[in-house]
Amino acid sequence: LAAASSLVFDRHASVIVTLIGADQSLTMATMRQLSMGANRAVLGEEIIQFAVAEPLGGARWRLSGLWRGRGGTEAAIAGHVTGEVFVLLDGTGTLLNPELVGTVPGSVIAAIGLGDAEPVTAPIRLRGIGLRPLAPVHGSCRILANGDRAISWVRRARGAWLWSDGVDVPLNEQSEAYDVTFGTASATTARWDLTTPGLTLSATQVAALLSTNPTGRFAIRQRGDRAASLPLDVALI
Repeated sequence: LAAASSLVFDRHASVIVTLIGADQSLTMATMRQLSMGANRAVLGEEIIQFAVAEPLGGARWRLSGLWRGRGGTEAAIAGHVTGEVFVLLDGTGTLLNPELVGTVPGSVIAAIGLGDAEPVTAPIRLRGIGLRPLAPVHGSCRILANGDRAISWVRRARGAWLWSDGVDVPLNEQSEAYDVTFGTASATTARWDLTTPGLTLSATQVAALLSTNPTGRFAIRQRGDRAASLPLDVALI
């Protein structure tokens, strides 16, 4: 599945999936039904929604009319490969006790039926996604009249999927905190601990950053009670 934007309805891309049996089926959904959560699925590490499900014969289906990067999975939009796992999130799953599942990396879930000789195992996908805040959005860097730079962003929150006009998104954390770094993937030049969604740097500070790391960018993470968000990438202009 090709990369796309998580901000617009994708009318062009499609993906072919194979269900576990020819007796399984998928259904279509209207835009209203999609907005209410219909046809959600995990594809690789990305959560998608699809409006059109076209049977191709056997257990193969073509999905199109896509909403991408749902549930805070924008970072997985560009990383798809052939043969990824497809799981329909239709609400029929079994809720597992998180205390029993634990947090050990690499853990798997085993299931066995009454007539089965051996259990079936599966890795835990998207582990921790419900514990960390969503990545901030609408990052910008503005040049002020005096040459300073004003970097700003908008926070998102765990479990806050709807935007209400005229009010800020709920924090859903004990306190508001951000970890902002400047640098590259291999070298961090500077770091700031902030409690508000903004950072102003003087022209002198900007010059010092660029002299040390001319290709550096800002990475902005919201710190939650139990984990930090994925980074929002902002260029320094």
